[in-house]
Amino acid sequence: MGLAATIARRSLLQRPGRTLFSILGIAVGIATVVGIFTLDHNTLRVRSHSDDPDWRAEIEVSPSKGVKNPRAELSAVAGVVGVSAAFQSQASLWAGETVGGKATRVVLLAMDAENSRELGGYYIARGRDLAPGAAANEVLVGEKLADELGLEPGQKLLLAPPRRAPARDCVDGEWQVREREVSARATPTAFEVVGVLGREGVGRKGGGEVALIDFRAASQIFASEHFDPRYWIKRDPTINLETLQANLGEAWSYDLQKSVIIGQAADERAFRNGVRFAGLMALVLGLFVIFHALSMSLVERVREVGILHALGTSRAQVARVFFTEALFVAGAGGLLGLLGGVALAWRLLAWNITTVGIGGVNRAVLNLVFEVPWPVVGPLVGAGVAIALVGSIYPLAKAHGANAVAALRGDDAVGAARKPARGFQLLAAALLALVIPGVYFGVVPVIGEQQGELVGVLLLGMAVLALLVAAPLIAPSVIAWVCSLVTRPFERAWPLAGQLAARAIRQGPARVAGGVAGLALVTAGFVGLHGMTGALEAEIDIWSEEAYRDKVFVRQIEPLAFEELKAKFADYPQVLGIEP
Repeated sequence: MGLAATIARRSLLQRPGRTLFSILGIAVGIATVVGIFTLDHNTLRVRSHSDDPDWRAEIEVSPSKGVKNPRAELSAVAGVVGVSAAFQSQASLWAGETVGGKATRVVLLAMDAENSRELGGYYIARGRDLAPGAAANEVLVGEKLADELGLEPGQKLLLAPPRRAPARDCVDGEWQVREREVSARATPTAFEVVGVLGREGVGRKGGGEVALIDFRAASQIFASEHFDPRYWIKRDPTINLETLQANLGEAWSYDLQKSVIIGQAADERAFRNGVRFAGLMALVLGLFVIFHALSMSLVERVREVGILHALGTSRAQVARVFFTEALFVAGAGGLLGLLGGVALAWRLLAWNITTVGIGGVNRAVLNLVFEVPWPVVGPLVGAGVAIALVGSIYPLAKAHGANAVAALRGDDAVGAARKPARGFQLLAAALLALVIPGVYFGVVPVIGEQQGELVGVLLLGMAVLALLVAAPLIAPSVIAWVCSLVTRPFERAWPLAGQLAARAIRQGPARVAGGVAGLALVTAGFVGLHGMTGALEAEIDIWSEEAYRDKVFVRQIEPLAFEELKAKFADYPQVLGIEP
């Protein structure tokens, strides 16, 4: 074991309390933010799978008679980022190039080949995707269908509208099939299999017994049948669901998949954004505690640096010692926080606690679909570890020039530490109030539209945080004056203890202000959350009073149509209105 590793290991083991709480301080902040984002991500996954076992398009719309060019008009609607014409029906399928034997009944889906993969949510297990504007008819088949019929890319098959029992007419007392329906039966159309769908998205339809073709080919196959095309659209995640519905207006009727509604309603969006922001504050608070602990131990570490210099170690060796120690603390805190956050999210879901309410979690589905959102969690964990690492190294790097002789006597330790401590506080304020929020907003998208109120609240929170962190640096003389005023009554009441405490406080106003800022930050968070919860409860009470005022609730009435029920109550002049 090298010199740096040996000294770092002994330093960590000789101060187990400081080591443990440093790791836990980093881990708690990271675990909270990881747990919140993992919980939110899996809340939507679990509830969408529980409510919709078969795949459906996110938003399916149908045009009214006044819509002339559906694709162009839908693409122009604000909040729509993808459009595909879609058609779904049953179809008869024969493997090979000739009609022989009994046809296989399959689910037939048709989409625009240009946008099919984006809106269909599928992946190709074997082969390739549909080619836009292909000269020959191409088809993608489900994995189960391919296994049952032995279909592979490059093989041929035939597709035709499903055979239905023809209509009959009674002629002279005998049933006769209509001649025009017999002649109108569609001729099977040849397709080439170009790919096999995996069991995701469209590939889940019909349990995997599905065929996906281009929309233009479907319009030709079903030309003689009832052809009712729909349109699948992809919503811009930065646009609220209510805004999109208003933009569609009366020209379009729409059908929303349940998983789209989960977490996207106005009240749920506000709650999810608030919970996410609380995760960011928890991460910042955990790192702030670590930074404050490091600043308080700076004097002691300056002495260590001076002693190591006196023993003949080079600056590079000293740097490796403290870098090794900081790397272990930050890495252990990050790993422990990641594991703890994932475990916390899974346990909360197992207890039916989600970011959109309590209940609605299927344990079997949870074990099947639970996953960690690495694109969001990974950068946040990395940012937390990196900032904790910088906070561990920076004060030591600033104190590396301490005079060895003065450090051994203890004369220059406080003076050498004072200037680096001020720079360290400035660095902490910049990292916690600027860098972490910047990483947060770059990695984590705001749910719904970035409204001015939401952005204003977030910026105000960051401003308060920056003020609390930077206060010891900005006004040290003011803090020293306040500390002297606070300690005067204690000096009169307890001369010895009060004077000693007052002297210690006056000599280290930044340390005292840092501790007060940390406690103020925790108290502000608690009071803010408690106030927000109280406001929600008051809003519920007010709404309940308005909702129940001057109303009579009736149940177990006879099964009548609403219009008939409304007509019966119209005979009573005391009834002002009726609501279903």
